[in-house]
Amino acid sequence: FRLNPCSGAKFQMKKLIYRMDDFGSARAANTAILEGLRTGTMIRNVSVMPPCAFVEEGAEELKRYSKQIDIGMHFTITSEWDQVKWGPVLEETQTAGVTDTNGWFKAALSDFAKERVDLDQVILECSAQLDKLTRLGLPIVYVDSHMALEMAIPGLQERFRTWIASKGLIDAYDYYRLDDPSIPAYAESEEDYLDNVETWVKKLPEDIQIWTAAHPAVASNETMLFVNTEFPK
Repeated sequence: FRLNPCSGAKFQMKKLIYRMDDFGSARAANTAILEGLRTGTMIRNVSVMPPCAFVEEGAEELKRYSKQIDIGMHFTITSEWDQVKWGPVLEETQTAGVTDTNGWFKAALSDFAKERVDLDQVILECSAQLDKLTRLGLPIVYVDSHMALEMAIPGLQERFRTWIASKGLIDAYDYYRLDDPSIPAYAESEEDYLDNVETWVKKLPEDIQIWTAAHPAVASNETMLFVNTEFPK
């Protein structure tokens, strides 16, 4: 971003990677992200959740924007909502210690400490999720993870990063730099939120690359299903 606060003032260069997470998790998420791409907002990356129900539905339109954005894989082995759930791409992952008794991925990162996780199978699941996106025609450029799961499972972070390198993909972790606050302040109205975004961008340090992510979705009955009653209020 180049901000020019007043006529004749020196331009300020702001380096921001603005990522949209959770594409595929819901029709509401797909709709909001695709609308942002169509209207030319400042989206630079879109991270896709391979196990989720609406990946196939949105993939064709998303890949039309692959020349203007980078599309990434949002590696997923957590399913944190009470009513909306997803599970592994590979059936064999059901025995890897990452699913609950119903076959869905576990909801909380702390749940992974309760039994041994088969890291070999998790990496196989990772490959299967990438293969799924590739079959859908999505040109995957980078890899990140849903809820930073690799940091919660002992030994997984190193294996995960090694796997990313073996695929010749960009490791999003290399670009993380979370300042305080790492996202614009929430607001009740769109107008106030846009003011908060402008204020937040102006406060970013110059000539230092900053990363942030958003989870857009249009308001709908579907959106209201994304609730976890155990999350802090």
